Amino acid sequence: MQELRKVWLVIIMLCLAVNSGCVKTQIQEMKDNENLQQQEPSISTTDDTMSPEPVIEQQEETVNRGELEETLLVTTTVFSNGTDDQDGIDLIVYACDQDTLELQQLFRKKINATYPANTVDFEHGIFYFADADEERLYDNLYAYNLLTGDTTQLTGGKYTFDDLLMVDGQLYANTAREYCNAEQPARFDTGKKTFTYRNENDDDTFHASFSYDRYEDAFLILTFQISEQRTHRVAAETHITPKTISWLSKDFQTVTPVFFTEDFEINLTRRLDKNHILMTTEPYMTGKRTLKMLDIETQEVTDVDIPGILQVYMFYPARDENTIFLIGQNTLPSWQLYRYELDTQTLKQVEFPETPRQIVDLQLTYQTSSSD
Repeated sequence: MQELRKVWLVIIMLCLAVNSGCVKTQIQEMKDNENLQQQEPSISTTDDTMSPEPVIEQQEETVNRGELEETLLVTTTVFSNGTDDQDGIDLIVYACDQDTLELQQLFRKKINATYPANTVDFEHGIFYFADADEERLYDNLYAYNLLTGDTTQLTGGKYTFDDLLMVDGQLYANTAREYCNAEQPARFDTGKKTFTYRNENDDDTFHASFSYDRYEDAFLILTFQISEQRTHRVAAETHITPKTISWLSKDFQTVTPVFFTEDFEINLTRRLDKNHILMTTEPYMTGKRTLKMLDIETQEVTDVDIPGILQVYMFYPARDENTIFLIGQNTLPSWQLYRYELDTQTLKQVEFPETPRQIVDLQLTYQTSSSD
């Protein structure tokens, strides 16, 4: 059987070609040809003022799961009118072929999000994203059905979202709810439309980075204390926020510290291989942002110099433990998307079909597909 991911991309491209959504007979025919034994989720629009309707149901897994598939999601924004923001901003999310660097558009929508966090459930064809109504300073969670084109608002509160992740068929978020300052991991129940937080009573521990670590089958988190960041020592003397890298179990019950420092600022962390963690760092709270590598066992930290790149804003290492996708800055003032090979030090820029206003985010998602 061909990879389920490639099938979904073909289906999605068909969806984009038809203004009203996919032709269901075409989709069913494709499913039959690929022997996809999966059930489409039931999605309906609900909010706090509407009576209950059918919702996305979470079901027990009943199929054997195959090899984890790796997909690079690239989030950008563009001017809706192609020139300026007078007519608003469009969110575009691409799937990037890691070999050819070809970009396929998965999703496009005019948005008002404070930050457009997003992810894709490829198994069920659901695109999850954060968005807001016009002139509102908070976001909510939405689901877009890639087959039907239907959009559902899943939450009716006041949130900020920094990350959305799909892990083992479960949706997770790094989010802060109303009246809270600290973003923290939360598991979202798509049936009940509720969040389960790591610690809903903790509004001091801020999670600055949140990703899935497949080596530990846990989350890799970067945390600091808001109260400490506001102290005179940090704010006026060191200008460095003490931060801790840890592993957090998927049930949020176990935290294993990995590394602590107040020698430099850490912005983002991702697992590279069995022995190393990559991180973007700055000498102080503001400064040139570059890559460093942490040896987990020895705790040694070394610089990762990428020829031609002055700063690294965001990155994701691929599963091959050699390829890094990054949003970087070269001699030009703008940020670009690159693929970098550690062994050969080969750097290649990714070309966009539509010039981005901003390259917002990168995410390598690891999801399973049905086996024969």
